[in-house]
Amino acid sequence: MLAWKGVEGRIPTKTLSELEKGGIHISNTLCPGCGYEQETVEHILLMCLMSKTLWWMVGSWLGVKDLHSCSSVADILSFSLKLYISKKKKKAVNCIVMATLWNIWLSKNEKVFKVVQFSNAIILEQVNECTMLWMNVIAKMEYIMENLVTEEWYTSGVNVIEN
Repeated sequence: MLAWKGVEGRIPTKTLSELEKGGIHISNTLCPGCGYEQETVEHILLMCLMSKTLWWMVGSWLGVKDLHSCSSVADILSFSLKLYISKKKKKAVNCIVMATLWNIWLSKNEKVFKVVQFSNAIILEQVNECTMLWMNVIAKMEYIMENLVTEEWYTSGVNVIEN
């Protein structure tokens, strides 16, 4: 959901006019991460020095170059398509990208609402943990779905899934 809203530019930021329409007036529209640029979706998730550094760290962890040079959420989401890796690894890269976007958003909110700031090293650990959790859930769901018979699913629903 966050990724889709990011592509559409519909994540609430200080510069999003939807906040003003809702009666929320914000005098300081600068990014809480760097304090230099306007807080926009792309800036928070990709362009802020904090985010860009984290994307560089994720790229290094993955062994890929240029991940930190994506300038839109759509670019970062389609990054794995450019890689010459297996379909399984592309799924993993996509999961890592989603987890990174999610953890950048969470850390930004922690700073704004709880005045807690995490280092990029801690955020990267959270990305690692989040990715492992999500990939385990996806793998279990794929296994379950591979072994379902469509007709049984439609007639019995979740009752066809073995414990």
